[in-house]
Amino acid sequence: MKGTAYAAANLAAGVGRSIGDLDIMVAREDLSFVEASLLNAGWEWVKPNPYDDQYYRDHLHELPPLLHRERDRMIDFHHTILPLTASPTPDAGAILESALRLDHGLHVMALADMVLHSTAHLFDGGDLAGGLRNLWDINLLLRQFSEADETFWMELVARTEIRGLSNEIARALRLAAFLYAAPVDDSWASRSKFTDTLYIRRLLARDGYGRETRKLMRFAFYVRSQWLRMPPLMLARHLWTKWRKGGKSSK
Repeated sequence: MKGTAYAAANLAAGVGRSIGDLDIMVAREDLSFVEASLLNAGWEWVKPNPYDDQYYRDHLHELPPLLHRERDRMIDFHHTILPLTASPTPDAGAILESALRLDHGLHVMALADMVLHSTAHLFDGGDLAGGLRNLWDINLLLRQFSEADETFWMELVARTEIRGLSNEIARALRLAAFLYAAPVDDSWASRSKFTDTLYIRRLLARDGYGRETRKLMRFAFYVRSQWLRMPPLMLARHLWTKWRKGGKSSK
């Protein structure tokens, strides 16, 4: 879906990338079959905790990750690109139907959907700890796709509206243009929102040695990300359950 897909499709975002895990996407109705097949092939659950397992299955966009006992590699299998409790809820079936088949038989998302998924991943990523890397991916994808096809921007606009990610993609493009000079049209890239400044401060919350800084801001973004994922009552119940168990949020 992301790193491995970029490498498999020979994209610039995959050059020099170290593949630590594999994210795949399957139709929701095929989850049981895929799960059984992977378990029979030597994969094991990483999160055996019953609460975490049920939380993944009932509320998230993926099942709990699996680790291969011999290969020491992890796999996540998704059935959509955002948690079920999040808003918006992109049409997973449409994303799968639009997938592109590569010469060696693998499938990757359509080009515009790649950018949209990377954007969803950026803003769904907890406290944005890996935000700069995700934004760098978006920058590289935008450069390569727009240079190769002049109609790419029109396709991105169309799919953004269909997937319900207009606000997210607009912010991602503004941030990519500001931090990486991504080739974004001025109508997308105008950074006039106060919240963009907060996002930039969060993304750059490290000192010259790479150590994390601005602890309060990082915590605020973490809380905000959880708030966006679930309704208030569900969030309160989830955080209370995790606190009682002495663990952090499941995702």
